[in-house]
Amino acid sequence: LIAFGDVEGVLRVWDLEHRKLTQTITTPSPIVSLCWDGDGKRLVTTHTNRSAMIWDTGSWNAQVEFGTTAAAFAPDGKTLALGGVHEVRLLGSKGATTRTIALKKGPVSALAWRPDGRALAVGCLDGSVHVVPMH
Repeated sequence: LIAFGDVEGVLRVWDLEHRKLTQTITTPSPIVSLCWDGDGKRLVTTHTNRSAMIWDTGSWNAQVEFGTTAAAFAPDGKTLALGGVHEVRLLGSKGATTRTIALKKGPVSALAWRPDGRALAVGCLDGSVHVVPMH
């Protein structure tokens, strides 16, 4: 599958093998970014209204998280980092917050995991970058 989001808030999911559109979902706000977990079972869309929608790709039901400006799955696909105005929240595979990392600067504009999952880089709109060790 491959997914596209647009400024009208429409999420489109294509099955590349069968060359067909499988889902068209209208969301409440323009889509800023998308990211998949490692096995394709979850897709996250971030939106201009500072929300994230965590989609279960089996049912296409979404868990909505507010106060979110960026998202990234850990390399193992089990942990989701959600950046906000002054914090990063880590969510486990069940969608519950497992850790909150307070930031002195913000809002978060980008998140990137180290390939081994041992650190998370947090980029902020003021140009600062913070590297957070994961223990």
